[in-house]
Amino acid sequence: MAKDKIDPKETAVRDAAVNLLTAITDARAAGYSVTLPTRVEDLAGIQISETGAMRDGDQATGLTPVLVEGRVVGDAPADPQA
Repeated sequence: MAKDKIDPKETAVRDAAVNLLTAITDARAAGYSVTLPTRVEDLAGIQISETGAMRDGDQATGLTPVLVEGRVVGDAPADPQA
């Protein structure tokens, strides 16, 4: 039984997904914040910005923690006053 051929369009999307994953992972490791849009149609408008650590010349360890609607995103104290 012969294997079904994989559609070249499927291969292109999977390859692009792997490349995007690598690029985002590398950018975050370098200190950038990367936010993906929720719709595929908006992907070209991906948000990329420097984190505070990157702007200050510090060694970046990932995304800068921020308080979002009463919850902390990232590795920051649960109490914003702490």
